[in-house]
Amino acid sequence: IIFSVFFFFKQKTAYEIYQCDWSSDVCSSDLFDATDMMFTFLPAKPGVGTSTLALNISVAFSRCPGKKTLLMDFDLNSGLIAFMLKTNCPYSVVDAALQSEELDENLWPHLVQTVQDLHVLPSGRTKPGMRIQPAQIRQLLSFARRQYDVICADLSGNMEKYSIKLMEIGRAHV
Repeated sequence: IIFSVFFFFKQKTAYEIYQCDWSSDVCSSDLFDATDMMFTFLPAKPGVGTSTLALNISVAFSRCPGKKTLLMDFDLNSGLIAFMLKTNCPYSVVDAALQSEELDENLWPHLVQTVQDLHVLPSGRTKPGMRIQPAQIRQLLSFARRQYDVICADLSGNMEKYSIKLMEIGRAHV
């Protein structure tokens, strides 16, 4: 499945993918007015360029008129998104997950970093022993999917429980 979706992306530009008919068949009933344009990026092995691909597709979507885009770095072991964007955000995807029950329109702007038109939630510093629970991911995505038109999630490839949850919710996996 992962290879066939990757082949799909090689055949079309990000803008062409955006223009496709994205019916809300993957949108659960408790996410009214939520986007179903969520893409997860899972590397086959470290160093193959998955984070670079996630960043470039996210930037392409963010440049589409009227498409508010979020890139989340769930590679908690060695996330590179903040490094590639040369940002120094004090908060991370872990902070957002830990505060997932309290997320609202007032807290959210303090957690994300804006780089041009792209909103970024970096992986942050490594926190040994820190575990993100699938319930926290569901709450975080429930909030984010109501705020954004497109969400891209860069995963570590270690198949953590939260990564599996993200792929279950995601529209396409690269």
